[in-house]
Amino acid sequence: MTSMIDMAASKAEMKAESEKYKNSPIGTSPYRYGLTIRLDKLSLKKLGLKPGDVTVGEKLTVVCECEVSEVRQNNTKSHDESNIELQIEKMCIEDGSATDAVSRGIAKAGR
Repeated sequence: MTSMIDMAASKAEMKAESEKYKNSPIGTSPYRYGLTIRLDKLSLKKLGLKPGDVTVGEKLTVVCECEVSEVRQNNTKSHDESNIELQIEKMCIEDGSATDAVSRGIAKAGR
């Protein structure tokens, strides 16, 4: 597995965002809007989870298989925007950090 990359915005990036959107709550989190996954009741059921199984602030490892469903690039005089949209098709969630999950996987493989 490729090493994990911290997706938090730097202080400079956050400052630029807050200046760009002065009177908006945008830019108050170091993590961009598109990095959030919201799982509904059916998705939780498929994963064998209930809201009471986790607590706010708890760390989980999420492994997904995705299909690229859209690629966009928009360049104008005033801005340059690029993004891709991923459709999650398969997913698993485990307690703990990615390091813990990899260790559990190695241990299972050694059985």
